[in-house]
Amino acid sequence: MKQNIKNIGKLFLKVSLPLFFIIIILNITSCGLEKREFDSKEWKENSGSRNAMVDSLIKLLKLTKPNKNQVIEMLGKKQDIDDVKDDYIEYYLKSNAIIGIDYSSLVVSFEDEKFLDANIVRSD
Repeated sequence: MKQNIKNIGKLFLKVSLPLFFIIIILNITSCGLEKREFDSKEWKENSGSRNAMVDSLIKLLKLTKPNKNQVIEMLGKKQDIDDVKDDYIEYYLKSNAIIGIDYSSLVVSFEDEKFLDANIVRSD
């Protein structure tokens, strides 16, 4: 009887300990992945929230097709921008990576100052 209890205890540890670590890892890696509606003020003030809002922002940009000045007004002044060229603006999106480098940015493209497209560009 005691031997059976010891075996059950060992089996429980063999199964539950790895399962516990898997749950912890999944919980950590999913942090910050919630999606939220775009909020201009939050985008400008909290770069850590940009990943959560970027999908709804892209939909909004494609729907409203703002010009370059309107995008800068909506997303932040030039000091908040990673890169500005005549035909695009790039905004850094905070990394969700736990280990390694996961750089991504929002690139808003223009043609003659008019909205052309918006995409997320990821570095692997």
